[in-house]
Amino acid sequence: MNPKIVNATKTPPISDLETEDTVLFNEPVLITLISVDDPYTTLRPEMIGLAYGWNKLPTKQYALMIKVWENESTLNLIYGVDKWTLNTDYEDIIDSIMNNRPDLSPIEIINLFKEIFNFLETELIKIKTETNISSFNQWNDLGSAFENEPLYATCPICNNKIVLDYYYNSALYTISEHYVEKHIGHYSKD
Repeated sequence: MNPKIVNATKTPPISDLETEDTVLFNEPVLITLISVDDPYTTLRPEMIGLAYGWNKLPTKQYALMIKVWENESTLNLIYGVDKWTLNTDYEDIIDSIMNNRPDLSPIEIINLFKEIFNFLETELIKIKTETNISSFNQWNDLGSAFENEPLYATCPICNNKIVLDYYYNSALYTISEHYVEKHIGHYSKD
């Protein structure tokens, strides 16, 4: 029997795990480690990992299943013991990477995400400053304020202007797609 497929969740889907031992996410999701209760692990706070589902343990606890951490560890996290954040805000970046580069291993996906994230952070802070946005929550309100003026990000690698949508997640996706398609660093297609 195949495991049930669900959207990524911050907490275990207990009702699904009553009848299933394992529930998989419909796509991998990035997580950032806050703390882990394992004195022997090499994991450290702020490390990024790729989670892919939940597992019910014989101890009646639930484990967030990890495909891989950026240090190549595969240590799962225990709900209620370990702490992490689910980075669902960056699903569009992961989608862009996986759609354009299905050949990458999970560790390469994490490394490419970090490269893209650094690029995005630089560009979006610059746009935030240029447009006087006091928070990124105001991003979606830009459409009416700049109706006739396109919003651009300038790629620091090729200096091309990237036309952005006024919806924040669409802007993230557009920038990350440009980066994946044009500047994939040392992740070259064979």
